Amino acid sequence: MDMNSSYQHLIKGVFPNAIIVVDRFHIVQHINRIFNQLRVVIMKKFSAKSTEHKTLKRFW
Repeated sequence: MDMNSSYQHLIKGVFPNAIIVVDRFHIVQHINRIFNQLRVVIMKKFSAKSTEHKTLKRFW
C-alpha cells in the first residue's frame, strides 16, 4: 500500500479487518526523502561559496 495516510483511513473504513502492509519501495522512497531534506538543512548552514555547501549540493 502507498504510505499516504488518506489511503489508510479509506481502507480501514471499507475493509475493517484488513492488515495494512507497506512495500519496500515506499519505505526506501520515504527514507531517501528524509535524507534529502536533512542534506538541504545542513547545506543551508554553510555559506553558498563554501566547499561544504558545494559538495552537498553537487553529490546529492
